Amino acid sequence: VSSDSRGRMDEKAGALRSLVCLGLNEVTRHTARGEVSLVLVCKDAQPPALLLHLASAAYVHGAKVCGIGETSEALGAAFGAPCAMAVAFFTEDAQAARVPNELREEVGG
Repeated sequence: VSSDSRGRMDEKAGALRSLVCLGLNEVTRHTARGEVSLVLVCKDAQPPALLLHLASAAYVHGAKVCGIGETSEALGAAFGAPCAMAVAFFTEDAQAARVPNELREEVGG
């Protein structure tokens, strides 16, 4: 793979990564701002008080929350991180502010 191709692949991976946020704190922050549409929470997420706050913020802002049967390590690995108790997908409006149009079109957004 040429260095030009590798650079473009890294750019696409960065664009895809910018479509989600990882980690309970970051997910909760963006959910409370109304910037996410779907939240995935792993089965071993803690502490319960933060999960309740996340669920409340999601309800207020119309985001869907789904508990999945994966550990935080498995969920994080799916997105290139060591672990993640939660992952959220940004709304189209939030994505538009985060990813350049030409990259969004190229990666199928």
